[in-house]
Amino acid sequence: MTDDSVKASRKQFDLNLVASDHPVFTSPAKFVVIPDVAGSMGFLPGHEPVLTILGKGRVRIVDAEGNRHFFDVDGGFASFDENKLTVAVPHCSEELHAAHTSAGEQA
Repeated sequence: MTDDSVKASRKQFDLNLVASDHPVFTSPAKFVVIPDVAGSMGFLPGHEPVLTILGKGRVRIVDAEGNRHFFDVDGGFASFDENKLTVAVPHCSEELHAAHTSAGEQA
């Protein structure tokens, strides 16, 4: 790895959002918030390993370029390990556009 790629890898992590029947969103990410059953849980690069159950809510993603993406989910699980977040859900909405988000909502 070059110095630039090492620096970039410290500022992002791999994200895979998958529904039971198809991949939904795969991208390097800077920040992700998921609807954990106990509330919301946020992930940044280097997060400690965790396995958690999802509740109903919105997955909010800031990708490596700073673009925001939103998906509504209803259950599932999330696993973060070795700088990779996998979010597996039974069903997932199509990507919601910023116009569909409430005023002031941020990832």
